[in-house]
Amino acid sequence: MLLKQFTLLCFILIIAGCGNFNVKTSLAQSQTSYSDSIVQAIDISTDGRYTILSDQKGVCVWDNKTNQKLYACIPLDSSKPREMLGIADNNAVFFTSNRIQVDLYNLKTGQQLGSWSTGHNIIGDLTISADGKLIALGYKTGSASIIDIDKNKVNTFKIHRLDINSIALTKAENIVISGSSDKFVKVWRTDTGEVLQSVKLPTRVNHVDISPDGKLGLAIDALGERMLFNSENGEELASLQINARFLEINDSVFSKDNKWLLTGSPNRKARLWQVSDGQLMAEWETYKKAGRDRASVLAVSFFAGNKAITNTSDGMQQVWPIPKFD
Repeated sequence: MLLKQFTLLCFILIIAGCGNFNVKTSLAQSQTSYSDSIVQAIDISTDGRYTILSDQKGVCVWDNKTNQKLYACIPLDSSKPREMLGIADNNAVFFTSNRIQVDLYNLKTGQQLGSWSTGHNIIGDLTISADGKLIALGYKTGSASIIDIDKNKVNTFKIHRLDINSIALTKAENIVISGSSDKFVKVWRTDTGEVLQSVKLPTRVNHVDISPDGKLGLAIDALGERMLFNSENGEELASLQINARFLEINDSVFSKDNKWLLTGSPNRKARLWQVSDGQLMAEWETYKKAGRDRASVLAVSFFAGNKAITNTSDGMQQVWPIPKFD
C-alpha cells in the first residue's frame, strides 16, 4: 500500500523532479544588473572575467571584477539587432551577428577588426575558436563556413541536408560539431569539411556542444534525447537524467577536466550535471524582474573553479557557489 502511495505521489509531482532527491542548490553569492531592457544576446568569457551583451543601447562589454563597462556601448542600427555574439577564450576579441553579417571587435578597446557578409545565407548559429582566429558559421541551408580571420578567407562546406541549429568548435580549432533539423549530429574538420562522425537522433537537433579537448560531445533533440557521447567514435556514454519530457538548453559549457556540464535553460534554470553518468547534481533558479512574464538563462560559465555564473534575458548576472558533493 505504501509503495502504491509513493508511486502515485511521484507521478503527481514528476514535473517537480520527484526522484532527484540528491539534487543540491545554493543561494546566489552576488547579483548584478547589466541592463534595464530585455537582452537580445549575451555571453560570458570562459574565465568569467567579462560579460558582453546586446540590448537597445548597443553592444556593451563589462568587466565582472569591477562591475564597470570597459568603454561606451557600441551603437548599432536598430533595424539590424545583434542576435548572436561571443567572446574568444583568450579574451582578445569578440564577434556580433545579425544572422546575415558577422563583425569582429577588439575586446579591450571596442575597435572593429573585420566584417563578413553571408550573402543569401542565414546564420542558424556561430562560434569562435579559443585563439580568436577562426569563426564557424552554420546556415539554414545546411551548409557551414569557416572564416580564417588572419587570411581573411572563407571556406564553405555542405555538411547537412537541412538547417544547422547549433554549432561548436574545440579549442584544438580543427574540429567542429554541428546539429541539424535533418536529425544528425556531425563531427567534422574545419580545414577540409571532412565528416569524421555522424550520429542520428530521433528528431531535429536543437543544441550541441563539445568539450575543450574535443573528446566529448553533447546533443539535445526536440523530443527527449539528451545524449553525452564520445566524439571520436560516436558512442553514447550517458544521458542527462531529469524528470522532464523536454529539455531546452540555450547555453552549455564543459568543465576543463570534463567532469561537469553546466547548462542554462529558458525557464530560469541553471543546472550542473555529472558527465560520467548524466546525473543532475545541482540546480539554481535565476532572478526574474517584477512585471516580466519570464526570464531565460542565455549564458553560463564556470568561475574560480567552484562557482557558476549565469546571465539572463533580463540582463541579470548571478554568481552561484557550487555545492560540495560526497
